Amino acid sequence: SREPALLPQFGPDVSSYLARLHRDAGVRLLLDAHVRSVGPAGGDAASVVLADGTALDADVVVVGIGGVPNVEWLAGSGLAGPDGVPVSPHGQTADPAVLALGDVAAWPGPAGRGRRRSEHWSHAVEQAKTVARVLVEGASFDPGTFVPYAWSDQYGRKLQTVGEVTARPGRIVSDNWHPTDGRRHCLYLDDRGEVVGGLFVDDPRGAGQLRRALQRAGAPSGPGAHDLRPAPA
Repeated sequence: SREPALLPQFGPDVSSYLARLHRDAGVRLLLDAHVRSVGPAGGDAASVVLADGTALDADVVVVGIGGVPNVEWLAGSGLAGPDGVPVSPHGQTADPAVLALGDVAAWPGPAGRGRRRSEHWSHAVEQAKTVARVLVEGASFDPGTFVPYAWSDQYGRKLQTVGEVTARPGRIVSDNWHPTDGRRHCLYLDDRGEVVGGLFVDDPRGAGQLRRALQRAGAPSGPGAHDLRPAPA
């Protein structure tokens, strides 16, 4: 990784935990490392040369550089924005007769907090329900609040993210990050100190609790508005 820490956007506690999870499983992490070149190393193997001259031989090289929405074909239509296709809570674009969903669609966040694209298949499924209803009934119904959600199963641990999970300095609540029963969570606050998202490990109850709270309220809630700590044994 080119970053000095693994997934620093989640904050230091989460980053350290995930790095330890990988290392305990035998994964070698090279952080703050820049790639100079990638080339063949004989046969089907490849060689990755780092900026410091270190050469890494591998059978397979996977390059993760993020995703860019493919909206060039919409040039001149007035539908595309700088980061995808902005849509209303009903999935309607600047032309109400044209609807968009999936990776390219930028849906409104809770409480009108801008728009964001959510590149996860579960989002496309949820958005499709709204878009299909609009096509059948029109846009007179309340579509509810779209709360980003994703998960990953790693080394026997279930990681779930709900809402906005980009750490801001001084806006992280992680006093539950060192429990004794394995379940843990980290909450992320906005500039007003309200909860806008969370990352959960082996705590589907807590993840569901926060997701439902954000969906019901349609806006962030204060840290004390709901208890996300694991229930006592």
